Amino acid sequence: MLTVKENAILVGAAELRKLMKVVLEEMKTHRVILTRRNKPVGMLVDYREFEKMEELINAQVTVYVIKVGFRRNDEVYRSALKRLG
Repeated sequence: MLTVKENAILVGAAELRKLMKVVLEEMKTHRVILTRRNKPVGMLVDYREFEKMEELINAQVTVYVIKVGFRRNDEVYRSALKRLG
């Protein structure tokens, strides 16, 4: 494992198999970047952090949809909504 930022560490896929217990502990305080042949292939984050990210994304999507809806308050927009159900 290699610390790359204050809150992130790199873990090779092969190393992950050997050190799963340690990696799961690191996830509580760091984002874990998974690598294969020194290239990033994924990321592990604590589930609570994932839930926070998901809530933030959903809030942003809701704001965007509301803004687009107000801007497109015309017949084309309304007919498209009807087709979508």
